Amino acid sequence: MTGCLRDRALIRLTEDEGRPWEREHLGACPRCTSRAEALERDVALVANVLRGDPPPLTAPAVAVPVSWWVPAAVLVGAVLLVVTWKVPASHDDTPLSIAEVAQTTFAVEDSVESGVDRADLVALDDVLDSSWDETAEQWP
Repeated sequence: MTGCLRDRALIRLTEDEGRPWEREHLGACPRCTSRAEALERDVALVANVLRGDPPPLTAPAVAVPVSWWVPAAVLVGAVLLVVTWKVPASHDDTPLSIAEVAQTTFAVEDSVESGVDRADLVALDDVLDSSWDETAEQWP
């Protein structure tokens, strides 16, 4: 708003206390005129509230500018919805069993790269399954 009047100057002008050059600018600038009119409406509303008058039943209508991208975004969203709804899934929707997941997740070869033997892993599995007999020697 460079070159336009500040809010204090607009308040002075609404109270007929502005400077002559501010009055000239207000008459020539549509932006400042619009701001001054909005300021007058706001001051009148505040005065009504302070006097105790009931507030107006409806708020003044404010035009909300709709940018070009809002309809475009809605259109893109609708197209994506239709495409994903109509295109059949290319993968099998059969759920995996726990056994299949465990086989893949915990697959162990005979010799693991970390140097642990399979027999040690079997013994550890037995211990975790509580089938370990403390009295018998079960290590290979």
